[in-house]
Amino acid sequence: MKTKICLITILLITFISNAQDLISGGSNSWIFHTPDGDGRSSLHIAPKINGAWAWGNQFEIRSDGTLARPLKVTNEGTFEGHLYLKNDIQFYGGNDWVIHTPGTSQGNLHFAPRINGSWNWDKQIYFTSAANLIVDGKIGVGSRNPDEMLTVKGSIHCEEVKIDLEVPADYVFQKYYTGNSILKEEYKMPTLKEVEEYTKKHHHLPEVPSARKIKEDGLRLKEMTNLLLQKIEELTLYTIEQEKRIKALEEKLSEKE
Repeated sequence: MKTKICLITILLITFISNAQDLISGGSNSWIFHTPDGDGRSSLHIAPKINGAWAWGNQFEIRSDGTLARPLKVTNEGTFEGHLYLKNDIQFYGGNDWVIHTPGTSQGNLHFAPRINGSWNWDKQIYFTSAANLIVDGKIGVGSRNPDEMLTVKGSIHCEEVKIDLEVPADYVFQKYYTGNSILKEEYKMPTLKEVEEYTKKHHHLPEVPSARKIKEDGLRLKEMTNLLLQKIEELTLYTIEQEKRIKALEEKLSEKE
């Protein structure tokens, strides 16, 4: 009898240690699932709701380091519950993943796929202890789907913003006074008549994105700041030319008197 119990125990331990899915215990239970043969090499994480795995509320981490869908709050598709990791947890099968908690003070939780026989940390995503998400090297602060190197959902408070600019708008003055510009040779300053015709037709300044474009793509600070500087320099030159014409007219009027 003892031999049978030991044999059953060994079989159970073997089954659990080689199991593909990992299930966290407790009243808030989650499953970590790596399906075989789906061709996507993804890690699926889903909550248990009313006694069944809610795959409709799952989120999926792809092997290229991206999320198949944004994470949400609570068991509608977020990573919650209690899963305590002392060492790495590795999923084996046709679709291998590792959950890694590095032994540092950072307290980050890393997810990485196995590609060509080794863990591909270049394609990892990880959660930081500050509740930020790193996806494919992109940092999400308050965002679960970062699309730039730093994506912040909310306001940013800082003392200074430094932007590298390869072609500053001084090409306006260079072209006007010297006839050419080493900064932007193709630049041509429009006449006021051309500006009038363009704004009458399009309802925004030449080269400046329209309201619809800004709503769709957002406002890029680097591009817009330089465009505004270009328009200020053009406006300055228009004013200088107008001032010269005004003085010339005043001189003609004085001669007639």
